Amino acid sequence: MSRTFTAMGLEWEYAVEDAKESLKTSGPLPEAIAVLVLPPAEGGPRSSLAYKYIIHEDLLPLIGSNNVLLEETDTYEWALKSWAPCTKACGGGIQFTKYGCRRRRDHHMVQRHLCDHRKRPKPIRRRCNQHPCAQPAWVTEEWGACSRSCGKLGVQTRGVQCLLPLSNGTHKAMPAKACPGDRPEARRPCLRVPCPAQWRMGAWSQVSCSQRAGGAGPADTFSGESGKRWVWVSGC
Repeated sequence: MSRTFTAMGLEWEYAVEDAKESLKTSGPLPEAIAVLVLPPAEGGPRSSLAYKYIIHEDLLPLIGSNNVLLEETDTYEWALKSWAPCTKACGGGIQFTKYGCRRRRDHHMVQRHLCDHRKRPKPIRRRCNQHPCAQPAWVTEEWGACSRSCGKLGVQTRGVQCLLPLSNGTHKAMPAKACPGDRPEARRPCLRVPCPAQWRMGAWSQVSCSQRAGGAGPADTFSGESGKRWVWVSGC
């Protein structure tokens, strides 16, 4: 079993094999480390600790004790790590460089305190996102069906919105004043034509016939209630 982790600006490897634990790093160590060994349970096997390290030959005359030496500051350097996010999403923005501390030997990024802050380069800036920003625009839907098929009252409507296109493909509703130009019509007349003529039947009216003057045409005379006199005229 083994795993790696980062500590003190270095990458470490911890492994367990045949009941032995090992801890390795390629260094250089920025400071002294302490190894804690927990004693086994009473009656268990004894614990022991062994370690080894490598020192550059140029530093050998400087060794005065068995302590792990710190490498020279010049073994680290400032390096471009990444660019900061652009200050604008569109329409022309600025972004600046972000520097990190790098070990020269293997170009491995380490903690920044290992580099001399006095030698840190000044940020470089560059233009970014120069493309024009999206502008709100009027968006219209299809016209709906006419409310009438003929006559003088036919009207059809449609949806009209002021929308701003977004980078994710969606739209954001905006106030009407944000869109250029006049608002497109959302209502218009339709099918304003005369309707075809149709026969209409009303209620029957009460019709009475009276005797024609001069006795024109055959007629029958009869008496009704309350002395009313009614005359039936043929053809009436």
